[in-house]
Amino acid sequence: MTAEIDRQTRILDAAERRFLVDGFERCSVESIANDARVSKREIYRDWASKADLFVAVANRIFADTDVDLLVARPENRAMRPTLAFLASHLFDLFVTDRNRDMFRASIVAIRHFPDLASGIHSKRLTAWAQFGGYFEELIGGNKIQVASAYAAANRFGSLCVEGSRYLLGYPAPAAPMRAMQSAKMVDLFLTGYRASAASPPAYPIGQDQPATPISATPPETRPPVQTRMSPQKQAALFDALLREFLEKGYHRANMATVATAVGASKATIYRQYGSKEGGFEQVVMRRVQQLTETKPFALIPDETLETALARLCRNILDRHLTPDNIAIVRALIEESRTFPELGRQYYDATLALSVQALRMVLHHYDAAAPDDLTARAFHVLATYGSRFIAFPTPPNDDERAALSHEAAAIFLHGVAVCRENGQ
Repeated sequence: MTAEIDRQTRILDAAERRFLVDGFERCSVESIANDARVSKREIYRDWASKADLFVAVANRIFADTDVDLLVARPENRAMRPTLAFLASHLFDLFVTDRNRDMFRASIVAIRHFPDLASGIHSKRLTAWAQFGGYFEELIGGNKIQVASAYAAANRFGSLCVEGSRYLLGYPAPAAPMRAMQSAKMVDLFLTGYRASAASPPAYPIGQDQPATPISATPPETRPPVQTRMSPQKQAALFDALLREFLEKGYHRANMATVATAVGASKATIYRQYGSKEGGFEQVVMRRVQQLTETKPFALIPDETLETALARLCRNILDRHLTPDNIAIVRALIEESRTFPELGRQYYDATLALSVQALRMVLHHYDAAAPDDLTARAFHVLATYGSRFIAFPTPPNDDERAALSHEAAAIFLHGVAVCRENGQ
């Protein structure tokens, strides 16, 4: 290794450590230089900015997680064993600290540097070039019927990693449970939820990590510190605090800005919420409370089960894509090390709405009831997992309609052409 390559490698190693621990915004070029034992001038000689260095780190991580199917693919080249391997491999990579920290660090880039975020998102997609190529092979061999290999690969990947669940504070399950989850997701993807529901439960009796019960029980929130503020003043303060956190995220949010917006002092804010942390908690938990009060999904007479599910998927997707929801989820992912329980509570509240509506629709049509893991998979399909959390541009109306019909069709029927065995 030449001295120049060694120097660049040390810089990239240091940058990865600092970006993944501190996040993009908290990390400074000076801290990277100190860690790499180089000067800031040496860093700027190869990378024009901190953003450029961040992209270089992202590229390296995505390259390391690329899958060489020619080497790693099972000897049994049948579709189901290969997909089972891919499902397990995807999940194992996704829940590593390195990947989750990379996702967390990139959230700030999405908020403040949309061009940078688009580049990172593109790299994340192209890192799995052979993965998508395998789905082209399945389409060409008339094994699966989907709109495109790209869509199939993304849908399958989202199912395998359960969307944003493990980005929002949930610990990864133990290895035996991962294998069972992967098998169920392959069944669901190929032959629809009835086949998945008929397979062994993902959390058999005796395991030490049962599935989290899905409910919409109103959360217990820490009451604000009592003040003499009028209800109108409290509402104005909360709205200003909400906007500050949603627009800037937790770290960059400035309590002085909030105080100025409502003609109050920082001391008033701290008397009301106790601390910046308390204010952030109240903002998120107020939203959780609002989600429990959401108007239930309504059925329409004479529509088919698939039409009702497509409409439910659209309802879930539209709620997921509201600017406030996207901003809250991004903030919670960004701060998942600091507020893991808060992230889990918010995720559970959004999930509960989807699952309760799904169970109601299936019961109305006398369709089989899904287990909890399969019901969670429906939520992932309806929201398209973490895709629109990671991508700066939301889909338009026509794209949302197509995505919702696609999600319902996959959930009900799967994508395999031969659905009896999915081979």
